[in-house]
Amino acid sequence: MFSMVGRFILIGLIVGVILGLIVGLLVGWVVWPVKWHYANQWIDDYVVLVSKAYVQDNDLARAQWRLEATLEWPPAEQGQRITEVLTRYQEYGTPQETTQLKALMNALGGTAPTPMPGSPVPTSLAPTSVGPGTQVPLQTPTAGGGLDLGGLVGSLLPVCCVGLIAVLVVVAVVFLWTNRSKFLGGLKRGPAWTEEGEAWTTVEPGMAPAGPHMRFTARYALGQDNYEESFSVESAAGGFFGECGVSAAERLGKEGPDKVTAFDVWLFDVASRETVTKVLLSDWGYKDDPLRTQLISRGGVILAEKGKVVTLETQNLRVDIKVVDFGYGDQDGLPDNSFFSFITLDMVAQIKEA
Repeated sequence: MFSMVGRFILIGLIVGVILGLIVGLLVGWVVWPVKWHYANQWIDDYVVLVSKAYVQDNDLARAQWRLEATLEWPPAEQGQRITEVLTRYQEYGTPQETTQLKALMNALGGTAPTPMPGSPVPTSLAPTSVGPGTQVPLQTPTAGGGLDLGGLVGSLLPVCCVGLIAVLVVVAVVFLWTNRSKFLGGLKRGPAWTEEGEAWTTVEPGMAPAGPHMRFTARYALGQDNYEESFSVESAAGGFFGECGVSAAERLGKEGPDKVTAFDVWLFDVASRETVTKVLLSDWGYKDDPLRTQLISRGGVILAEKGKVVTLETQNLRVDIKVVDFGYGDQDGLPDNSFFSFITLDMVAQIKEA
């Protein structure tokens, strides 16, 4: 049984998680985007692949775009950068790779390097193969560019995150919609304050308060599974003081719809953090000793009778609940007068004077 405050906290948490994900994505990809620093070995391997593609399709513009989009090499520097790669590969690489690199270097206006015999082999710059377990960094997509190699995987990350946010939003909307009667029940039925209130047909002694009060009506009918109604208790100025309500407490049988044999009626005081509860029982439930003993610990059990008034009080609030009308259902296999087919409760809530 959620109080109105608890429901608002739950809604706030759901909205907070969604907003936090959105803000995190904006910070991570717009405000402070990740900058990748490529390993030298990966750069050399990638340039060899670009040169191989260039030799096959003779598309220089595409080769320049690949070097600029992935490695962020400006076109004016690409020839010199490839020369640096070729310096290593012409001595330690395969003849085919060296030839491909020279072709791309010449197309970009690079200067042929001079071999340096006797230079040690750079252990971190093996030709095109990548050893087992080596972690190759991925590119990030840049504005106006396409995706290449690892950049394809990197581009899927924001798509997956956006998809996750969309799923969370849908789940939150479905959850709030399916539980709208619980979250909005008190708001939909909150009446205006009256000084004297409408008199009941039968006024029980000490029931109708003389001062300002709020009046509510709770109605249950067979078929309302997981039944619960709650109403906000507010001051004339709109201050929130607590809630009162009714909810299904005990059910019979395993087949639907719910066959309610007992209802919790309750009052929650937000200032003192008190919750007072009593149980309205069917005729069969009241006569069933094990069930009555089980439920009595909730604050007391009361036989549902037309015209009966149940009073709940906390430090700051009082609510008088009258059983206006009710009826029992009938089903094979269940005792007579064991579950309610409907019930109507009239509630009058009052804030005690300080």
